[in-house]
Parts: sequence; C-alpha cells; structure tokens
Amino acid sequence: MNMLRLTHILRQKLSWILVIISLFLISTFLYVSNKLVSELSEEEHNRVQIWANATSLFSSGEELSSSTVDLIFSVLQGNKTIPVIVMDEHDNVLIKSNIPAYKGDSLAVNPQLIQRMKRSKPIEIYIDEAEKQYLYYDDSLLLKKLSYYPYVQLLVLAVFLIVLYIALISVKRAEQNQLWVGLSKETAHQLGTPISSLMAWIEIMKMKEIDPALLREMDKDVMRLKVIAERFSKIGSIPELKEEELNTLILDMTHYMSLRTSNKIKFEVDVPDEALYTKISYPLFEWVIENLYKNAVDAIDRTGTIHTKLFEERGKIIIEISDTGKGMPKGEYKKIFMPGFTTKKRGWGLGLTLVKRIVEEYHKGKIFVKSSEINKGTIFRIELPLR
Repeated sequence: MNMLRLTHILRQKLSWILVIISLFLISTFLYVSNKLVSELSEEEHNRVQIWANATSLFSSGEELSSSTVDLIFSVLQGNKTIPVIVMDEHDNVLIKSNIPAYKGDSLAVNPQLIQRMKRSKPIEIYIDEAEKQYLYYDDSLLLKKLSYYPYVQLLVLAVFLIVLYIALISVKRAEQNQLWVGLSKETAHQLGTPISSLMAWIEIMKMKEIDPALLREMDKDVMRLKVIAERFSKIGSIPELKEEELNTLILDMTHYMSLRTSNKIKFEVDVPDEALYTKISYPLFEWVIENLYKNAVDAIDRTGTIHTKLFEERGKIIIEISDTGKGMPKGEYKKIFMPGFTTKKRGWGLGLTLVKRIVEEYHKGKIFVKSSEINKGTIFRIELPLR
C-alpha cells in the first residue's frame, strides 16, 4: 500500500474519530441540558401545586388566623413568573396571574392561550364538596428560554464548525495547489535538460551510418518526453485554452494507445461525422484521454474491448470511455479520484486525480463514473461545455 493511500485511510479514520467524539459531546450536552430543564419544570409544578393549595385554603371559607392569611397572601403574591389561570366548571376565568390583559379586559384571557394551557392536565382545587375549580399553568418565560437554549447553542456551534470546515478545506486546497505547482514545475525542469541532450545526440547520430528507422523511433520517444514535460509545466499554472477539434484528438490518442497496447485488447471509436469543437489545452486533454485509456487497459484481464464515444447532448460535449474490465463497487465511484487511491500493487494512485483536476478545474467540465458492474466493465463520462 503506497504512502498516499495510507495517509488517506488514516485521515478518514481520524475524521470518523472526531465525528464520534463530537457526537458524544453533543449528546452529553443535550442530556445535561434536558435534565436541568426537566428538574426546573418539576420545581415549577411543585410551586404551582403550593399556589393551588393556598388558593383552596383561602377560598374554603374557614376561619383563618392572621398569620395563616399572611402566609397565604405571601404564597399567592410570590408567583412572579409562572402564568396561571383558575377556572370554574363552566370555563369562566376566576383568577389569573402573570398573563397580560386581552382586548382591554384585565380578567379576560386570549382563547388561544387557554386552549394551549388546557393541553396539560389541570390541578383540581376543591372549595367544598359541591364546588370544584381547575388551575391551568404554563411554563415560565425563563424555563422556555432554557429549553430552547441548548438548540440555539448547537445551531451556533454547527455554524461555527461549518465555517471552520470550509476554512480548513480552503487552506488544504491551497496547500495542495502549491504542492502541485512545485512538483509539476520541478518535474518539468528536471526533464528539460536530459531531453535537450537527447535531441542533440539524435541529431549527431543522424550524421552517422545508423538505421534511419531506428532514429525515427528514438526521435518519437524523445518528442514524447518533451510533450510529457510540457504537460507537467502546464499543470503548475493556468493553461491557455484554445478552440480545438475533439474528433481528431480522440482518433489520434486511440491510434497512439492501440500501438502501445496488447493486440488482445481491441479499441473501438465512435465519433460523429461533424467535427465538435471546444476550448481546451490540447496537451493536457491528451493526457486525460491517455490516463483513462491506461486505466481501462489495467482493468482488463488479458483480453477485452475499450470503446470511446464522442457526441453532443443538451449543449454539452460528451466523451464516454467504456471497458470490459473487472469493474468496481458503487462505493468506489468517488474514491478512485482521490489522491493515493489505487487497486494496483504498483503506482501512486494519482492518474485519475490529475484527470479530475484537468477536466474540472482547468476546463470547467465534469468527470464521473457513469456506471460500473463487477466483472463486466466500467463507463467513465466526461462533460465539457460546447465551444
């Protein structure tokens, strides 16, 4: 397993660990907050029960001592926060506390508020054997605020984490871009000197009695190295896009790859009679097709077919490259474009990462796995803007 793949797996595991820790902390926070709200709600219920007992004792008609009356008044007036309504058996409001006036009537209560308070079980107040009253109450404003407070905190925390995540992703992407630029520029620079030297040696060899056919093949390979160096130099900067014909590019790359691949693998091409044009960096887009072909060749076990289809659809240019290879599970559709992900024993797992970067960042297109089936093959789809 290569280091990029190992780093990717470790990063995924670390992300899951952080998610689990975050969920644990959030669950603990919600549990503690809800427990506190529940205890406060029970405390308010006890206070209302005492208030109901005081009301029952005051309305009973019994002769009470002055100290008892003072205590009752102290209890009744002590409720400054909990909304309370006392109603008779005919739903007439007898007493209300901590509830605003309704339509200018100090005793009237908003019917909607009454209906809401009636949803909870009332506390029964017995005046005598023949008369009974009902006390309804609502949570205090403080309790309501406390019940919403944990969720407000979680919302603020979620927004903060989202902003932090976006910032970290931006920093990570900037670091990756700097790494791509440095690696690409250095690779192009390192290739430049030996390529120039090889070109000079070929010119010298042409003056000797050496088989011209052999020199032509050597010249092709050196020119190929030159193209590769040019590709790396363009990866490190914003490439210049020119209007190019894709039909010829597809046919040329198919011909090039077929000559360098086993004759047991058949290449098929389906391009329209009418030329399709769009703005691309020709050397970079050649690289895209070459990498996809190489990926298809690696997926095929000995014999198979690679089919390329070029067509226009809904104002877009579509390139579909299918193979009759080993296929992949749906869970790997997106993973294969990640740096370091590879199913091969050798390689860095950067080919499809480069393909995605070239198509989506440089050409404003889209590339994805259209479909794949184990032991039947895979279809890659590229979508490019028309012209």
